[in-house]
Amino acid sequence: MFESYEHAMKTLDNEKVMSKITEGMPESGTRPLAYSINGFRVVSNSKHPINSIDDIKDIKLRMPLNNMFIEAAKAWGFPVVTIPMTELFTALQQKVVDGQENPAITLYTSGWYEVQNHLAITNHIFSPTMYEVSESFWKKLTPEQQQIISDASKASAQYERELFLKQEKEVLKELEGKGVKITYPDLKPFMEKSKSVYDSAYSKNPELKGLVEEIKALK
Repeated sequence: MFESYEHAMKTLDNEKVMSKITEGMPESGTRPLAYSINGFRVVSNSKHPINSIDDIKDIKLRMPLNNMFIEAAKAWGFPVVTIPMTELFTALQQKVVDGQENPAITLYTSGWYEVQNHLAITNHIFSPTMYEVSESFWKKLTPEQQQIISDASKASAQYERELFLKQEKEVLKELEGKGVKITYPDLKPFMEKSKSVYDSAYSKNPELKGLVEEIKALK
């Protein structure tokens, strides 16, 4: 859906789109204040480089227990295994699975690069970070206090984005320095195979299609 960080951040800064995405949050007890970034998810593995979608068929990929994530990985052609995050390093080390998908910074900070020597920049799912506050607490504040917190949250989120983008570039260099081979496969075939996942989501929530089109138009 997102073609770049610029596209993703345009979406996060679009009040109309984000109000639709977060609709109902105050009723559930929290209020969104600002949005930062946690990175695009990418695929690492210990088997071989992923230069194209044809290279993934023999890579057992760990996925979290998220139906849409699993559906997408299967649509691309990965054999999928669900494993809790707490067991992932051991599973990778013992070859229970060949690979995993998370932001590159997570690969680095979790030390998975020690047992994963290939990284494909697939950017298949964008992970945002949300600044939020308890709705009950928010209602106790004066309008002036609410404005101060809102402004500070947005400024903090913007600064965090800048730090993240800088850190991710540094992490990719660090990973290469540690022997991880980074590839940039053509993403168009992945996008094509993702259409079935979108169609499945639209069948369950028809209103979602209009929202996705709005987001795509922001690129």
